[in-house]
Amino acid sequence: MSVVDSVIAAADVYKKGEVSKAIDLFEQVMAEHEEELIALKKRGPDLRLFHRQMGKVSALRQALVQLSSGSNTIEIDVSAYFGRHPFRIKMNKEISQFASSWKTTTAFDVHLASAIKHFGADFKSVFGSTTWREDIAGSVYVSAWMVTDAFEMAAALPDSPKHVINIGCGMGFFDAIYLGGRSEPASATLIDIDETVQQSVSEVLTLNGIENATFQMNADNIPYDKVELVYTVRSCGYLYEIDAYDDVFRALKPGCRCLIDVTHDRREAVVKYFEGLGTRHNVFKRSADETVLLAFDFV
Repeated sequence: MSVVDSVIAAADVYKKGEVSKAIDLFEQVMAEHEEELIALKKRGPDLRLFHRQMGKVSALRQALVQLSSGSNTIEIDVSAYFGRHPFRIKMNKEISQFASSWKTTTAFDVHLASAIKHFGADFKSVFGSTTWREDIAGSVYVSAWMVTDAFEMAAALPDSPKHVINIGCGMGFFDAIYLGGRSEPASATLIDIDETVQQSVSEVLTLNGIENATFQMNADNIPYDKVELVYTVRSCGYLYEIDAYDDVFRALKPGCRCLIDVTHDRREAVVKYFEGLGTRHNVFKRSADETVLLAFDFV
């Protein structure tokens, strides 16, 4: 059976809800055809969707195995599902417990419920009835949101920008993944108006060996002459209006790319705003129906 047929067969098993069997089949394919499988990641929408879904499941499974062994530090690596952009990140129980208290949203609980459905018996045997939710929260957050975001943004992300700005960095998970996977180290300015995440951002960056990144609650002292990438996910253009960071966008130089996911009702206004700054744009489809990913290139 060819690698494509093997992956499609595993995907069919996964769609039927036989998760454990699908994982075993997929890992067998990976062992036999890893390089070929990575090269096929853009073969078609069904295969891409399966890679993303298996990335999520694999991330959760890796975390569970490590936590069950008593490890405080958890390393998740699902780079095999991404190819060009590595996806690996370390976290610990303290970071995960903060994620539990910080991301207590309905969406988070939906993803958590999905994790319980897939691995419920293992969760209960490892964590009992009180602490497992907090210990696994960071991994649920990374596998549910970060895998999706990284997968959908991969085609739009440059390989080696000199300086990166993240508007609405949250806990710094995406920054640790993206900056840690660069062929050449990049410096970064991470902005978030929520001061409660500062300690978590510092811990995430330190744990993942990211040395040249700073967290701040404003847009002061940014080296705009070096900035080649700005991204803002579920933040500017999503939670609040784009002109909240007007000073930043107007200071960007030719050659810089700005990635923004926006709600559909804001899309027209955002495109018009950036066209006024002398940009051209591309649209990247997202799986979430309520948003679209826009890439603006300053010329």
